[in-house]
Amino acid sequence: SLEADFDALSTRSTMVGSAQIDTITQELSELRRQIPQTDDATKANTLQQASLAMISISAEAARGRPFVLGHQQLTTALPNNTLVNGLAPYARKGVPTHNQLTAQFSILRQSTLEEATSAEGIEPNWVDQVFGDNVRVKRTASTPLVETLEAAEALLEDGDLEATIARLDTLPTGSAQQFDVWIADAQDRIDLAQRLDSLR
Repeated sequence: SLEADFDALSTRSTMVGSAQIDTITQELSELRRQIPQTDDATKANTLQQASLAMISISAEAARGRPFVLGHQQLTTALPNNTLVNGLAPYARKGVPTHNQLTAQFSILRQSTLEEATSAEGIEPNWVDQVFGDNVRVKRTASTPLVETLEAAEALLEDGDLEATIARLDTLPTGSAQQFDVWIADAQDRIDLAQRLDSLR
C-alpha cells in the first residue's frame, strides 16, 4: 500500500548517504501527494457505487418489487450501515405501493361492510335480488363502522398512511382483524420510505 511504501522510504532515508537523500525526499513528497488523492478517489468510488445502488433500489421499491441485487450492492458500498441492514426484509419480499394499498383497501372496505350488514341480519333489497352482483348499491345508512372506513379511505386518498392506520385502529375488534395484513403492509411502506429518505 502507499502507506507501507511511505514507511519504507522513511526508513531508507536514515540509512543512506547524503547523495541519495534528495532522491528519497522527492519520492516521499510524491507519496504524500498520492495518499490523500487515493483516499479521495476511494470515497468518490464508494459514493458512486452507493448512488447507483440507491437508484436501482428506488426504482424497484416504487414498483413494489424486491430489490435483492441493489441491496447487495449497497451493502458492499456501505458495510455495517444500520439503515442499509434494515432494508434486508423489504429487499427480499418487496412492499406494496401506495396505489396497490389503495386498491386493496377498497376491496377490504367493501367486504367488511358486506359482512357487517349480513351479521346484522339485513335482507338484500329488491335491486340486489334482481340484479345480484352486477349492480353495487352504496348503502346510505351511517354507522360508526361506515364512518370510520370512509374517514380512513379519505385519509388514504390524501396520501397519509400513518393517519389511515391510526383511524383503522379505532375499528371494532371483529372488523379490525380483516385489516391486519393491510396495516402491516402499510407500515412497511412507511418504514421503507423513511429509510430510503434517510439514506438519500
